[in-house]
Order: sequence, then structure tokens, then C-alpha cells
Amino acid sequence: MAYFVKSLGYFAQWNVNGNYLNQNESDHISEAFKIAMWQWRIMISRSRVVGAQIISLYPMEYSYKIEGGLNPPIASFQIKISDTIGKHSQILAMSEEVRDWQFNFPGRGTFTWICDIELPEAYYIELEFSHLQSSNTAFALGSKSSVFKQMFKEGSVDTITISDMATIPCQKFIDYFYDILRDEDLLNYSRDLLEAAKKYDVTDMIKDIEKRLARDINTQNVVERMKIAYRYELETLRDRCVRLILEFKKFWTIRMDLYDFLESVDREVVRKVFRDFCSVIAAIEGL
Repeated sequence: MAYFVKSLGYFAQWNVNGNYLNQNESDHISEAFKIAMWQWRIMISRSRVVGAQIISLYPMEYSYKIEGGLNPPIASFQIKISDTIGKHSQILAMSEEVRDWQFNFPGRGTFTWICDIELPEAYYIELEFSHLQSSNTAFALGSKSSVFKQMFKEGSVDTITISDMATIPCQKFIDYFYDILRDEDLLNYSRDLLEAAKKYDVTDMIKDIEKRLARDINTQNVVERMKIAYRYELETLRDRCVRLILEFKKFWTIRMDLYDFLESVDREVVRKVFRDFCSVIAAIEGL
């Protein structure tokens, strides 16, 4: 555990304790930790300057090698060192706020910061990114969308304009490709994201949204979730909604909202709802 780095979202924290580090090593390299689509390491090295330490940050090469080239990150971040964490923590040193560091740029594969103070035996290194993006946008988009992959493969485009989405939902859509879309955004922007995911064949996003919508179904939202499920052909979500209504005998509770929904859709959707209701009833009755 001495070299373990805890990470969540854009934040990472290494609890460094000299008593547990190998004193025969001149460099102490952390275990790999994942932020966005990359695996990272932090390295602590002895400086020639007495009492100073060199703190280095770099993405692991295998995590950004791709077919036909590399996919290293461009990052904005800051590193801080504190004596402890919590209410009474004190920052001992901090790096500059690094902006748009291109890890793929010649000679910049590693970020190095000389911490020119003598550190205590135990301390915390905290890394916080404010921005991360791929230097190879084609890879990021093509890795999860067969449509984008084909567009870039054919060489017909070098940029993609998504003009049929509002700015914020579009940004959330792009965030998904970099593994930084928050769980609540899958819920809050579900309709916009499903439209885009269907259009650009982002199948993993469709599955993730469906799981999120199915997670907290209740009598207050079940009809709204049904509308989404039948519009975007989310079979698991459809089944969960119908089961809640029938297995838990909530038809009379939501019947008016359900009637309004059925009156607003075409006959094919009504037939699908009827078939799903019959299937669940048959399963309940053991038919």
C-alpha cells in the first residue's frame, strides 16, 4: 500500500510515508492509477540540491499507444504537497498551475517539478486536473463510435461538427468519449445523449444510460421512463417499468399518466406496450 495512489474523477492522492518506502531506491515510483482514459504514475526522486525533491508525473506509454500512432494527453493540472488531509491540513508546497501540457511534445513526455523544501517523513501528494483531452481526437471519438471511426478511417473529414445539439448536452456527449462524464449527467441529459448515441452508434453509451435510468425507477417517474424506453427501444428499461407496474400492483396509482402516454403515441408503440404487459402477466401467473 506504500505506493498506492487513490484516484477519483480528476483527483489523485498519494499518502507518502518514508518508513514504508524502499530506502535502497533513489526513485520511488507510485503504482499506476487511472484518470480519464490514461494510466498515470507519480515519481519522487532525490535532487542534487540538498533538501529538495523532484516530483514527476507521466502517463504510462502503453496506455496511450494506438494503431498507427500515439494518443497521449494534453493536460492542465496542479500538484500540491500537504502534511495531512482534512480540516487541519497545511499545504507545504505547490507547483505552478500547469496549462495545456502536451505530454506527446518532444522532450515533454514527463512533467517535472522541483520541490525545493525539505519534506517531513510522511506527507500527501495531491494531483488535480482541471482539464484533460486527447491529442488524437480521432482515436477518442472512434474508440466508441463506429460512425466516427469510419468517417476518420475514410479520410473524408479531419473535423466533425455536431450542429444539432445544444452546447451543454454536446459537451456532455464529448465528455463520454474521454471517460469523464458524470453519473448524474447520464440521467439529466439522457434524451439528448440517447439521440446522439443512436445517430453516431455509441452503443456503450446507450447501455450506460439505460442502466442509469433503470436504477431508480419509482411510481413518480415510471411513466416518464417508459416514454424514453419505448422511444429509444431500451428493452431492459421497458421490462423494469412494466414489472414495477404489474408485479407491485401500481397500475391504479399511475393509470392516468399511463393513459396520457398511450394516447400520445402511435399504434405500433401501443401494441408493444400491450405485448410487454401480456408477457409480464404471463410470467407472474406462471403461464
